[in-house]
Order: sequence, then C-alpha cells, then structure tokens
Amino acid sequence: EGLADGLSAGGALRAAKITAIERGSPAAEWGAFVLVGDPTVEVPLRRPRMLPIPLIWASILLMVTLGGYLGLRYRSKAP
Repeated sequence: EGLADGLSAGGALRAAKITAIERGSPAAEWGAFVLVGDPTVEVPLRRPRMLPIPLIWASILLMVTLGGYLGLRYRSKAP
C-alpha cells in the first residue's frame, strides 16, 4: 500500500511494520522483512482498478442466461 501511495521503499516498509505493530501482530510475522539497497528508491506502482460489483453480477447473470438459452436451443434441435 505504501508503494502505491508514493512512499519510498524504506518509508513503505516502515509504514507496513508500524501498521502490523498497531494491529498487534507478533514480531515473528513482520520482523524478518528488511530492505537491502537504497531506501529512498521510489517504485512506480498503481493500485489495481476494481470492477464495480453490479457489473460483475450483471456479467454473471448474462452468462448464465445465455448459457441456458443456448442449452435449450441445442437440446430442442437434437433428434
């Protein structure tokens, strides 16, 4: 999240560790992560775009409806 927000690599790692500490995660889960190299490097990341939930449901409904229609149509032509 930090990299996608434009933080440097060192800043993003620091923010992730602080978030883990605030959540109460044990050090065994986050303590082993270290940064090797230049901590001021910025990685140009973008957050993935999420499809709107109604669009996903509409697509599923369309596929099911079309599949049912084609299945009935194929079945009616069978000998």
